[in-house]
Amino acid sequence: MVSCVSPRGSRSPDAVVPLTDGVTDQITHQTANYTVETAIDVQPLSDCPSPESADMSYRFGEGAYTTITHTSVDPTYRTYHTYPEYQLGVCTTQMIQSASDDSTTARPHSH
Repeated sequence: MVSCVSPRGSRSPDAVVPLTDGVTDQITHQTANYTVETAIDVQPLSDCPSPESADMSYRFGEGAYTTITHTSVDPTYRTYHTYPEYQLGVCTTQMIQSASDDSTTARPHSH
């Protein structure tokens, strides 16, 4: 969702989060049934967890991974996209809250 196309209605289709250390952003999108909040954080590559510690990971290049980690403390999914050519990683944290019962359900975003 973040790396491809912004959700309809939340931002301009050409909105871009710069690949610069320290950049943060927040995207909120609402449907009839859910509110989706996505926090974006660009950070040094050294701050990203190793692919081995993730619940799921995919290697798409030398030192370049997409990993997904679920945290049980608060029901969230964190997705890390590493860019070794820039020594940076992009972390997205996604929470989905149901409009019907105000319970929070976390789900990973898709690309």
